[in-house]
Amino acid sequence: MIRPLFLAALLCLSQTVFALSDSTATHAAVLVIPYNPSMHLSDCDPEIAMNTGVDVGEMRKSLRSEILRCLNKSFAEIHDVKMPDRSFVNDANNEMEVIYHSIFYTQKNGQTSGSLLKSGPADSAFYISKTAKKIPHDKVFMNSEIRDQLLLKDLSEKYGANYFIFLNEMDINSRPDDYITENKQSFIRDIKLHFSIYTVSGKQIGGDVAEVHISSDMNTVKMIVNPVFPVLSKYILDSFNRSIR
Repeated sequence: MIRPLFLAALLCLSQTVFALSDSTATHAAVLVIPYNPSMHLSDCDPEIAMNTGVDVGEMRKSLRSEILRCLNKSFAEIHDVKMPDRSFVNDANNEMEVIYHSIFYTQKNGQTSGSLLKSGPADSAFYISKTAKKIPHDKVFMNSEIRDQLLLKDLSEKYGANYFIFLNEMDINSRPDDYITENKQSFIRDIKLHFSIYTVSGKQIGGDVAEVHISSDMNTVKMIVNPVFPVLSKYILDSFNRSIR
């Protein structure tokens, strides 16, 4: 069982979503788990941090906080969302490690591994730069699997959640050979957010990677968050809606 102190802290941090599926009224109380900070993988953090005017640690913290905020906002546009008083990201309680130590990560193929997404992954290769060339949607995503079978049951009993979205990994990777401009000063960067969707019973009903491809000129936190994170959030929201049908 999760310790009472951890549960008390988590209560202040969780979010609850009441969703309607397309066919029937479904009570979908959703708890979103932000990715472990160690699962932020990037080859350009120093550049983004320098152009933002913060250190690398603060830059990573900002991106993690903003994607959770944007995801909450996307859900709220369609569903009845009860927002938390504070987010997971801003909590200083080390008990969040209880969740991260209760899961492990494996790579899955979103198209051929038993159709984790009922309708299959859609094309999420959106382009902020109009001149960027088309890149196929990544078939492989980082999946989370539950190590502690009591984890979801405990969280459900405490908060009434019956769906769980795990944000597994954030990737920011450069394609220095894929130029956007003729003078070869701008190239493509991939931003990917891997996620998994579980029911309270421990059954995985969804999982994929949301992708956006941008110009390397978009190299501050604000230039990434404002146009990119709503696209990633909408993809996860659409995936969730498909999964609960």
